[in-house]
Amino acid sequence: MTIENCNLCGMCNEICSVTNATKKESTSPRAKMLLIKKNILDKAFYVCADPLEYNASCNKGVDIYKEIMKMRQLMVEKGMETKANKEMIENLRRTGNPFGLVMRKPEVKEELITNVQTQRA
Repeated sequence: MTIENCNLCGMCNEICSVTNATKKESTSPRAKMLLIKKNILDKAFYVCADPLEYNASCNKGVDIYKEIMKMRQLMVEKGMETKANKEMIENLRRTGNPFGLVMRKPEVKEELITNVQTQRA
């Protein structure tokens, strides 16, 4: 189902961890659906912990996740993504994780390998 099927009932608000934590309608999935219906790009689209979770609560079958991701993509295309989002994407490209941490393989001592092999024999 598409955004046109959304009647802004707010059932998706109940499952939203961000809205439950902030108690603000402006962070709610319903507010995001209203912005989408009005074709308004806003940083609110980046204030989601897991937009996929909303789909299970929609009694109209709207793919809320897909609609939010479309708006995020449009914001990126228009250069409107947040500074944090830009940094996260750059970190992913550079290091393979969103935090920018360079992960190293732990060193394994040769004697440990020998001990394990001996125990298995």
